[in-house]
Amino acid sequence: MEFIAFFGGCIYIIVRNICVGNNLFGENRKSVTIVNSFIIGVITFLHYKEFNNINNFITELIVAFFSSTLAAYLFYYILNKVTQKRIKVIEKKFDEDDV
Repeated sequence: MEFIAFFGGCIYIIVRNICVGNNLFGENRKSVTIVNSFIIGVITFLHYKEFNNINNFITELIVAFFSSTLAAYLFYYILNKVTQKRIKVIEKKFDEDDV
């Protein structure tokens, strides 16, 4: 139950920050996205290594690392694009109000 509440709260905070126009990644958004994706890939690699006992161990570790890194990168990339689009809409709205 706490699992659902935790991730529900996280999703609410992210959506609310996007709606308000807060920049989720700061000024160096590309490096943050790449570093976060790599960290998720390493964590998946270590977790998968601990519980796996299949013959093609190295191949499966490499596939797990790259697929989780790619999935995390795509998630952060899409989240960043949505955030930047929303910031531009809000800035445009305030610029039109000044005229």
